[in-house]
Amino acid sequence: MTVAFANSMLTPPRTTSGDTDAWLVLPRAHRVVLVVDVVESVRLMEQDEEDTITRWRAFVRSVERELLPQRGGRLVKSLGDGLMLEFERVLPAVQTALAMQQLAQTMNQGRAAERCMFLRMGVHAADVVVDERDIYGAGVNLAARLATLAGPGEVVVSAEVRDELVPEVDAEVEDMGSCYLKHLSQPLRTFRLQWAQRSGDSRQPPQVKIGRISVAVLPLVAQGGTAADATLAELFADEVISILCKSNQWQVISRLTTSRLAGRQYGPGDVGKLLGATYVLSGQMLRVGQRCRLWVELSAAQDERVMWGTSLSVTSQDLLDGGGDGPIARIAAEVGNQLIKGELSRASTSNLHNLEGQSVLLHAIAQMHRLSSAESDKARQALLYLCDRYPRSPEPRAWLAKWHFIQLAQGWSADARVDAERARSEVNRALEISPEHALSLAIAGQVSAFAFGDATGAEQSLAKAVSVNPNESLAWLFLSSVYANQGAGIEAVETATKARQLSPLDPLRYFYDIFAASAALAAGEYRHATELARASIRANRTHLPSYPILIVAQALGGCVDEARATARAFLEMRPKASVARYRRLHQARPALVATYCDALLAAGIPP
Repeated sequence: MTVAFANSMLTPPRTTSGDTDAWLVLPRAHRVVLVVDVVESVRLMEQDEEDTITRWRAFVRSVERELLPQRGGRLVKSLGDGLMLEFERVLPAVQTALAMQQLAQTMNQGRAAERCMFLRMGVHAADVVVDERDIYGAGVNLAARLATLAGPGEVVVSAEVRDELVPEVDAEVEDMGSCYLKHLSQPLRTFRLQWAQRSGDSRQPPQVKIGRISVAVLPLVAQGGTAADATLAELFADEVISILCKSNQWQVISRLTTSRLAGRQYGPGDVGKLLGATYVLSGQMLRVGQRCRLWVELSAAQDERVMWGTSLSVTSQDLLDGGGDGPIARIAAEVGNQLIKGELSRASTSNLHNLEGQSVLLHAIAQMHRLSSAESDKARQALLYLCDRYPRSPEPRAWLAKWHFIQLAQGWSADARVDAERARSEVNRALEISPEHALSLAIAGQVSAFAFGDATGAEQSLAKAVSVNPNESLAWLFLSSVYANQGAGIEAVETATKARQLSPLDPLRYFYDIFAASAALAAGEYRHATELARASIRANRTHLPSYPILIVAQALGGCVDEARATARAFLEMRPKASVARYRRLHQARPALVATYCDALLAAGIPP
């Protein structure tokens, strides 16, 4: 069935005017396409045609009457053994896909396995041509191809869909790596979804515990519904977070985590349990012309009591500028007063004060961390564009330094020395622009430690980063690795835990997990290190530095056969891997490298 969808939806229909074919001009729109296919439908029909048709019709009626109205989806097409649905947003599409799988399981209860009706699904987000009867375009074709990768009862999505999801909240996400699809010349990064497994009430998010006062600043709910409005709403949160982070009297949840909750209908209590926050700042925004009406309230997460609230009218430029003594700084100051009844000093920020700049930067970060060479090149071009467009902003240069570091870590660098020097050069230029920019200091520490083996310089940069901004999660994360390299396992675990608490739903969660695994390894917690490393690889199979950590954890934990299996998988991806190369890359770990190298040898990594 998916082949029929794929072949019929490639292009919009044509109309004929005289002797010349003219394309029917239809507006494009960004849509999320969900393709549903019945597994082995021909066999089921041959087995019992009437029963199969009856069950399928009942299933489709339930989808139309119960699932789609709740989530704003549209049934575009039904071919008797499959469906095509469209949505305006990713989350409702994924929720519908998982709900349909659950519905199918319910309808299969009491039936023999050979008589069960199983579904496979593909989900992709793209610009397509939409009319009242159908949708057209390559994005539709791609969703259909993704469905062919899914097994019975599975949902497979593209990277564009995965980037909009919060793993462990919206769904369990497993990285399938880059897969080749029929009629596509380049492999596509794909991900498998399952229901998020939570204990107790399935509606409640997992809990994270933070030891002292903490605040989560959520993006405002934009009433306008446009992309520009949503970006302005996120900028409000960015500016408030930037100001609150200047104090070490509380913990501020990372903006990369809180931005993931945009559009999700969680109350303050749910957000508190999910992020370990004591207080939640939330609100709404309505834009009319160049002015925005804001309604903001601070709530206690434990009992959802509103502690303080305000409404005000600001200009769009106020949200772009932030800092200073403007309305955003006044809101942040009042939030600080409410948190600990003290005066909050005002601080200017160094964000990209432009809607386009913010959007391009966030997209480039996401592309860079997909760890695909093609996506990586696009990310580099975007970062270079931002460096040129916003020469006084340190953030693009800091991330460009990180880009060069990734080339080293992934083994993609044509000349490791050149990429190391470029990473150091870019982060130094960022620090010339803003000497106390915490993110730049954090990346400078990472580059010093891993590209140049300068543990002392790394520790100095990272210590300054957490001093300038005690809530910079990446600085704490990289500092945990410095402790691990020194053999200070307990300090490494404590620091990695703090980093993960500051950004519990970070879109780069695999990165946090593998640093935490390295810390657990240094502390001799081999089982925990194994669990964390496996979680990192499930989330991103292409992050090659995760594999040696998992191999060592398995080998030192007594699971030698599992370590050998992981080593074989690693060598398939990096055939030139060797213990000598590992020793050279990790010479900054004198307290651990000999033990780790012995474990790699025992697992079958060549000397």
